[in-house]
Amino acid sequence: MLWQNEPSVIIGKHQNVWAEVNMDFVRDHRIKVVRRYSGGGAVYHEDKVFSGFGAEIAAMIGEEMFRYLDAPVQRVGSIFTPVGFHPNFERAILPGEERIYKAAKSLLEY
Repeated sequence: MLWQNEPSVIIGKHQNVWAEVNMDFVRDHRIKVVRRYSGGGAVYHEDKVFSGFGAEIAAMIGEEMFRYLDAPVQRVGSIFTPVGFHPNFERAILPGEERIYKAAKSLLEY
């Protein structure tokens, strides 16, 4: 599973890191470069998966990288409901470790 809370560049299974990433920039700014070995993709964010920026990113991945994908692009985000600001509501609404794990496992098993 890949989960990033800090600046990171995620390189796909078929991408050429030396041709597509400015290595001097990432080294100077201490940005991690990580290779993803599955042939699928997943977009994780705290917004709703319906009609949000995650949907747009997933659509761009699907359009531009379709020939490289071995599995459909998954989206993991908050459930489609207004966000409650109490910690118990946030835990119920926002994507947690279990939902992220389930999506990543589903991609790997595809």
